[in-house]
Amino acid sequence: MKKLLTFLSVTMLSTSSVEATFATVSCGETFTRDDLNKLLKEASKIDRTKYTKESYSNMQLAFLEATSAWITNKNISSNYIKLKKAIDDLVLLETK
Repeated sequence: MKKLLTFLSVTMLSTSSVEATFATVSCGETFTRDDLNKLLKEASKIDRTKYTKESYSNMQLAFLEATSAWITNKNISSNYIKLKKAIDDLVLLETK
């Protein structure tokens, strides 16, 4: 099983908003730009109305960071992993 260490650092911005950044270290697993592109397409088809606002917002942040990585061709693997985790962590809304 691949080992994955994730460290979360939170920086308070002068506008009183919070920006979360993740530094991910992956042992042995790498992903290509094409892999990231496929995952971005999958994520773009997710219906936000089915998930909690918080979990969908987390996925959106990871999506934006992954899009930036795809455009710049930097940090492809770490952003793939973050986006995949955010997708896997989406929380379905309870139905009544």
